[in-house]
Amino acid sequence: MASVAILNFLFGLVMYWQLSGFRPSFLYSGYGLYLTLGGVAGLLGLIAGFALRFRNTQRMKALGAAIGASAGPPTAEQQTEMRGLGQAVARGAQITTFLLVLAWIGMSVAQYAGF
Repeated sequence: MASVAILNFLFGLVMYWQLSGFRPSFLYSGYGLYLTLGGVAGLLGLIAGFALRFRNTQRMKALGAAIGASAGPPTAEQQTEMRGLGQAVARGAQITTFLLVLAWIGMSVAQYAGF
C-alpha cells in the first residue's frame, strides 16, 4: 500500500508538471489554484499516513510479538500501550481520510473554477 501511495504521488507530480510547467502564473488561475491545493492536501495525507499510521502499526506489531513470546496474558501496561497505539492508528486514519477527501474535492472542482 505504501508503494502505491508513493507511486500515486510521483505520477501526480509528473501530471502537475505537464499541466503547469511549474510556472507561478499557473497558480493565478482557478484551475491551477484548486489543483495545487488538492495536491498539497494529498501530499499532507501521504505524510500523515506514514507518520501517524505506519509508525504506530509497526509498534503494535512489535508489542504483539513481545506479548506472544511471553507465553502468558499481556500485562496491564502492555494492554494500556496497545490500546493507546490502537487509538493513535484510528486518529491517524481519520486525519489521513480527511486530507485525502480534501485532495479529491480540490482536484475534482478545479475544472469548474473559472477565475
